[in-house]
Amino acid sequence: MKNSGKFILFAFLAIANLGIISCKKQPAATVVDPQAEVIAKAKADLRALLNDTEKSIEQKEKELAAIKALNLTDPEVLSLIAQVEEKIAAQKAEALRLEEERKRREAELARANAPENRLRNFFGQISNAPSQGAADANINQALDMFTSPDAPVLIIISKAGDQPDYDRPTTIQKYLEYLKDQKKPADAIENIVFDDNGKIKELELTKLK
Repeated sequence: MKNSGKFILFAFLAIANLGIISCKKQPAATVVDPQAEVIAKAKADLRALLNDTEKSIEQKEKELAAIKALNLTDPEVLSLIAQVEEKIAAQKAEALRLEEERKRREAELARANAPENRLRNFFGQISNAPSQGAADANINQALDMFTSPDAPVLIIISKAGDQPDYDRPTTIQKYLEYLKDQKKPADAIENIVFDDNGKIKELELTKLK
């Protein structure tokens, strides 16, 4: 009986030890830190913004604002935010430069297409035409700006106060032919009178000295 009791005691202790060993071998449960997940996602989103070449500036600003609203203090997140802000600022500056350049080109084109400039260019091309054919081609284009080839051209030869003294009246057709034949610089454009359709019906010049 004594040996039977000892056997039972040893068996119990052995089972208990196995339970303890079994408990020790079980891995501890993984604890998920929600803040770490938020930080990791913020970093991934910020890196994506840095490398993105498709989204608009407005969309990037919207996504960056959402990340900044999380008020994360992680140093890497703060560094990435600064990099994205710097990149957006550079893109804004480039967009502004391109817009200003576009407006400048449009303004130059508008000036070049203004009737006075167009007419002045025709005058120069006619006076300096390398051939009679080239001069005639420019004359025909210039005449398209006028109501008719007989549109009057008044040339001021002097002024007494506000009262101009005019040369003998001529027509735009005759004046352009004169430029072709004489190959001299055209007189200065003083005033242009348009009709309701935007055609020139009268031209006033000031004779060059």
